[in-house]
Amino acid sequence: MNASAPVTKLLASLKGVKRTGDSIVAKCPAHDDGTASLSIAEGRDGRAILKCHAGCTTEAVVAAAGLELRDLFDASTSNGTGKQIVAEYRYEDENSHHLYDVVKFSPKDFRQRAASGAWSLKDVPRKVPYRLPALIEGVKADRTVFIVEGEKDCDRLVELGLVATTNSGGAGKWRPEYSEHFRGARVVILPDNDTPGRDHARDVAAKLVPIAKDVRVVELPGIPDKGDVSDWLGNGGTAAELKTLVRSTPTLNSPSFTTDSEESDDDEALGQDQKGAYQRGRPYKLAELYQFPELLTPPPAIIPGIAYAGRVTLKSGREKSGKSTLMGQAIAALSRGGRFLDEVLSPLPSLWYAIDEPLGDSVQRFRQFDANPETTHVFDQCPTADEMRAEIESTGAKIVVVDTLTELWRGKIKSENDASEIGPFLRPFVEVARETGVALVLLYHATKSGGGYRGSADIGATVDLILNLRQPGTAPNPDAAWDDVRVDDGRRVLEGKGRGGISVNTRLTFDGTGYSVGDAPMPLRSRILSELAIDPASGSALAERFGTRKQAVLAEVRDLKQEGLVEAHGRIIQLSQRGLASVPTHDRETLSGTDRNSPTQPIETELFAPELGRNRSGTDSGTGDSANGSRPNDIGTNAGTVTTRTIEVDGRIVTQRLRLTQHGDEWRDEEAAA
Repeated sequence: MNASAPVTKLLASLKGVKRTGDSIVAKCPAHDDGTASLSIAEGRDGRAILKCHAGCTTEAVVAAAGLELRDLFDASTSNGTGKQIVAEYRYEDENSHHLYDVVKFSPKDFRQRAASGAWSLKDVPRKVPYRLPALIEGVKADRTVFIVEGEKDCDRLVELGLVATTNSGGAGKWRPEYSEHFRGARVVILPDNDTPGRDHARDVAAKLVPIAKDVRVVELPGIPDKGDVSDWLGNGGTAAELKTLVRSTPTLNSPSFTTDSEESDDDEALGQDQKGAYQRGRPYKLAELYQFPELLTPPPAIIPGIAYAGRVTLKSGREKSGKSTLMGQAIAALSRGGRFLDEVLSPLPSLWYAIDEPLGDSVQRFRQFDANPETTHVFDQCPTADEMRAEIESTGAKIVVVDTLTELWRGKIKSENDASEIGPFLRPFVEVARETGVALVLLYHATKSGGGYRGSADIGATVDLILNLRQPGTAPNPDAAWDDVRVDDGRRVLEGKGRGGISVNTRLTFDGTGYSVGDAPMPLRSRILSELAIDPASGSALAERFGTRKQAVLAEVRDLKQEGLVEAHGRIIQLSQRGLASVPTHDRETLSGTDRNSPTQPIETELFAPELGRNRSGTDSGTGDSANGSRPNDIGTNAGTVTTRTIEVDGRIVTQRLRLTQHGDEWRDEEAAA
């Protein structure tokens, strides 16, 4: 196969060219190459693609070969606009796999192109900092990493032997997931000489200060308006002068984030001058405080809308509302740098205190959501503030979740309504968050109405962000109490406010496996499984509860039976063992006390009276047959009461839901009568 004109021209200027199938290698002209470390390929549009595995830039290779960048492109190459491609900047993941390119055109323009050749990044799995493999190696070697605005500036610094990176898109396009690559790094930010450039530098610095070892913003002297480091180097600036400027610039990190170790062996590494470091516990002039970017910008979001570095969140919800499930899904996504509620999270380690539920429930939840088992840490004992601080240090956690606050202070305070007890108990934990920079999330119980957290107002006054997860009511009262909503269709509202103007109002849907943004009802299939996890029912009863056609319910039930998820005993439908295992833990109701050999023993039941709402206290319904006139215990005289009974079917204990109405002293089963 004949090579394109650009590839042919490039190969003619190189030495040691070897072809093996479709691959071409040659000796790199930009360094003393004895191993043929230069790879050459032909792009779909005929352009010549090259990569030096020793780290030489494309510009350096082209110049050493006696060519110009435009020689790498076919004369007809364009993006369909008539503009000519003059440069390409390759973005790779940690394993040097090609993800996408930033392409420069003449007249000046930039576009991004996927590795597939598509002029769209829609199908690209993720965005990364420029020169990511070299960045990772530089951080491991404790070398200083320079962050600039633009790939051309980055490559100029690399040619000087420095470690440099940038983000695609220019100023204001720094993504949260980039920051984790700079954990423990020495960072120097070189802003462009304009307002967007300086704002970008402040924003990036504020995001990196909590996690990097040393962060400095160096404004280069003598560059023109809108100038950059390439202009500074073009005016005679040198690497040695740049290093001097770096050492003379104070760090932005506080002592808690800066080590006392000796200066890096890397000769351009930052010194440890701490004169400009912000320190807690000492007075400052306001003019001095203006110099610290971390004090002028909001705290970095660990999970946007939920958890922020160095801040405390109170997240309340009614029992069994799914607050632990929502937070567990968030932590799992965070552990792998995945997507959560339309946000891409940076991969971070976490610490979860499972002190309200059996440890196995927490473990199963994390496994269900595929949490990273190496960075997700779970404890099943209540910590003191000092113990929490020590565990944060030992695990490296950047977010801590306590499930729940009620268990955290159980036996340590007399009343959750006593403000004189609440403040002294909570403040040591708040100080842990402030001093370590972790995001601390306290899960808590809401009031019976589901409209907010219960207990003293001092709880909310002590934390930074107050969130409440509630189930919306049905029209005409969208703010109905939780107990007034008979059927859980999966809809939730996460709402709240916090310091710094943070405001949250997000509608969510739980589909039986996890949460998503939006308030579309749970699919009928998932609603059936979720409802049967509470108690068995007939097809007509399910249709009435869901407000849908009986035929639609029975069609779904037939499919579920074929999959082995449900079983039918007469008119009663119930989950099979396989079906029960498929339903998330929080949707299951345990029937305690049932005994195959003693079916007359009392069991835990669910009672519902429309006037009173659900009763989840486990009141004994008795085991008498309601259809024969025996009255269930403790259900009062409310018409329309729903209760449950157990019967034995084919040697199995089956739970039935009965809809009873009172006629004088007699209770009748409406469904049986129908």
